[in-house]
Amino acid sequence: MKLVFYWDGLNETYEGETWKECCEECASQEENWDRELTKIMIESQTGNIEDAPEEVYAFYNLLIDESIGLEE
Repeated sequence: MKLVFYWDGLNETYEGETWKECCEECASQEENWDRELTKIMIESQTGNIEDAPEEVYAFYNLLIDESIGLEE
């Protein structure tokens, strides 16, 4: 599984067994906490890169909120 996270002028690719693993790895990088995420792309079963579903954004945003202490 591969996810590509896009911020203004920057993108990073994370690979893992699941999309949740990719989100966790990305959210664990403190330098990502203050960045304004613009888009997440996901690799489909056929190998195409396409827009990630809303649940990926929701999970990533929850992880970031927890990381910076907004969620208890």
